[in-house]
Amino acid sequence: MASKAFVIVHDNPQNTWFYDVATNYTKLNFDYCMADRFIENSDWDFYETNKLNLNNYNNYEFIIVTKPGVIFPYSYFQRVIEPHISDAEYYKFPNTELVHIWCPKGYGVKELDIKYTFPYVDPTNANTFSATHDSAIDILLRNSNLAYVVHNETPKPVELKKPVQWAMTVSSGFYINYILEDAGFDSKTIVNHVDISKSSLAVRRYTIENWDGKDYLKWLDHLYEKFPLLDIFNSGQFKRGHRPTHQVLEHMEYKWGNSWEQHWKKYQECDHYYNICNFGDVNAFNKILQEHDVYETSVFWYNGALKRQPANVNKTSRQSHANAKRFLKAIADPPPTPCP
Repeated sequence: MASKAFVIVHDNPQNTWFYDVATNYTKLNFDYCMADRFIENSDWDFYETNKLNLNNYNNYEFIIVTKPGVIFPYSYFQRVIEPHISDAEYYKFPNTELVHIWCPKGYGVKELDIKYTFPYVDPTNANTFSATHDSAIDILLRNSNLAYVVHNETPKPVELKKPVQWAMTVSSGFYINYILEDAGFDSKTIVNHVDISKSSLAVRRYTIENWDGKDYLKWLDHLYEKFPLLDIFNSGQFKRGHRPTHQVLEHMEYKWGNSWEQHWKKYQECDHYYNICNFGDVNAFNKILQEHDVYETSVFWYNGALKRQPANVNKTSRQSHANAKRFLKAIADPPPTPCP
């Protein structure tokens, strides 16, 4: 059994499409969906219940209890909230009663001193859903403009037996470089950058075409001068002083050492293509696949794009799962290239 639990309490369930949509938002934002990156959730069990009985969760280190419609981002929890969980039994949040954390072995009640206000899509009825759905739209817009000028996790590439001839990647920093380095590639390797974020693609293209591979922190400073809207789109993330950014860059230095510049120059010589696409739109994705031949050794790094808001707005969990299956089928069985 995992050591942590995430519990959605349906104490006033509604048999409506908008209630199911609000529930899906809660699931997706806490890495809780049927088409997830399963390894990341090895420490977590996920539950839904109509009546919360805490005695059922006594064996867990702690449980997060929330209501459908609360948008509780996993990354924010992991980075900001979890370090403050220590010896209390109950942890309350200052701006909401819709979510709390319970630690069976703790004692007393603490209010977590955080400034974040959890967005909430209220599924009580059609009017409350409509009036509060702007929370989801706000996340949609932020996801669609976010520029991952660095990746936000430590890469763990799979082993490949042959060098990569064709690659597709979201524009999430340098994750694809780990894959290419471990598998092998050359200047003829084709790299397709696909993302819903126009700003992320623009920054990625500019970086590949202009950065000399030296002192990426200095290059980041330049990017934020060159593209002033990055400060708005990224909300303080992925820049000098952002701790996760420094951790990622330190790992890159550990990975490549003095060989990074050589790797980068070879990577710049690859054939790079840039495509704007929402992975929730399988037809648009298929059009991109139709433009390229099938190669013997191909890779695709799409990170958590399937569960981000742009691909799931106004979808129930079942619809999100069906869409993810269509997306994966498109990769496994790409459409034939049209005749000229």
